[in-house]
Amino acid sequence: MKNNVGYRYLQQFEKTYDDKSYVDVRELRDHLLKKSDYRGELIRTVENNKDKPLYYGKDFFVEVISNYDRLLTTIIKNTFSARDSCPAPIPRTAVYMYRREDETIHFLWQLPPLWSIQDLYYNRNVPREHNSSLDTVIEYMDGTLIQRVNKINKEKRITGTIRIKSEDK
Repeated sequence: MKNNVGYRYLQQFEKTYDDKSYVDVRELRDHLLKKSDYRGELIRTVENNKDKPLYYGKDFFVEVISNYDRLLTTIIKNTFSARDSCPAPIPRTAVYMYRREDETIHFLWQLPPLWSIQDLYYNRNVPREHNSSLDTVIEYMDGTLIQRVNKINKEKRITGTIRIKSEDK
């Protein structure tokens, strides 16, 4: 049985509303916000994956993808997943690295949504203390971040550029 926001909202929406079956959307949203535990979910993802054969004995990465709920647009759903390679930087993601040697989780970067990236980049003269993600946005836009990912993954590509060879006729 699904237990996500959209399913519960639609389930309540389909019922006839009387005093006993009515669920206030604000009440549902507040309940789900209290239930969300970003740090706890990050630690659970590491704990659930560190003993799996794919990750045993080595460092790995946790990618957190943030999406907005379809019905309640103020609710952000975070999807946590473990990866053996460092993921490419894409908007609305955060990346952490679990180091087995000292059993610590290190924050690598977080990128805001694309519209926010563009806004921050084109208004980058704003003082740094007003925006903590500006350095990461600049690295993303100028290609430095993808180069860092390639270095972490020990890949030979130095840029994220895909060249398409065009043939002259």
